[in-house]
This record gives sequence, structure tokens and C-alpha cells, in this order.
Amino acid sequence: MDNHSTQAGTATAGRSVAIVGAGITGLTAAFRLHQAGIPITIYEASHRVGGVIQSLRQGSYLAEFGPNSLLETSTRITDLLRDAGLEPRLLHSDPAAENRYLVRWRRPVRMPTSPPGFFTCELFSWRAKLALLREPFLPRRTDPAEESVADFVLRRLNREFLDYAINP
Repeated sequence: MDNHSTQAGTATAGRSVAIVGAGITGLTAAFRLHQAGIPITIYEASHRVGGVIQSLRQGSYLAEFGPNSLLETSTRITDLLRDAGLEPRLLHSDPAAENRYLVRWRRPVRMPTSPPGFFTCELFSWRAKLALLREPFLPRRTDPAEESVADFVLRRLNREFLDYAINP
């Protein structure tokens, strides 16, 4: 823990921690700080919390925006879900549902379920498929600057792959 984090955690008398953004990261930080008894103030620019995460139910259909899955690869994630009282609300995918779909061209398009399926699916253009084949042969970046996942994917692949493989 760096000095800044230590100071933020111990200097609570009459102070509040400001959290900018009420997306999943901001809300998680706010929840954990609140649990620790640290006063918080959240600032959010949009009309709702959740960032890009949103669930919309229309009739018997459920549309998920933003991340629509969660890999419980760490006990911290499982602990957060339990501590926030969200475990009963988890929706697990139906094992009988073999297909997943993304909306493209204003209609649901079946996602590939295997590497060969990727090359025969209609979700991605041949340009995106060729970009994926070319990617292992691209040279590594040499400058030490950090880059976001989106910038990495755009540099190594393309916008289509970012929009229809990574972002979903």
C-alpha cells in the first residue's frame, strides 16, 4: 500500500473520500470504504449509476449492456458478491442454452463457440478474421508507455474485433 492510500484510509475524522464515477469500480470502492466506516461522496455525471452496465428486460427477453458475465476467478469477487447481498440475484446461464448472440446489423447474430466456428461465423468480416491470424506475427511495442485494453486491441487487431469480441 502506498503512502497516499494509507493516508486516505486513516484520515477519516471529518473527511470524506471523493469517488469520481459510479461505474462498477467506483461503486465497489464506495462499498468497501463504507464497510470500513470511511465517509464517501460519489460524483457521477450521468443520470444513473452503473456506468456502462445496464440490464433491460422487455417481455421475456433480457438485454445486457456492458459486461454481461462474471468470472469468479478470485475469492475477492465471490466475497464482494456475498457482502453486497447479490448472490441471490446472480443469473447463471442455462446449461441447455448452447448459443450466445450479439446484436449486429440490428439483429441477433450467433457467436462462434469454437476456433473453427470463428472463421465460419457471420459475426466477423474477413478483415477481422485476417487481423486475428496476423496478430501473432506483429512486432511488440517498444515504447514503455501504458495503454488501455482498447488501445492494445485497436493496435494489434481492429475496431471490429474490439466492438464485437472484446467489449461484449
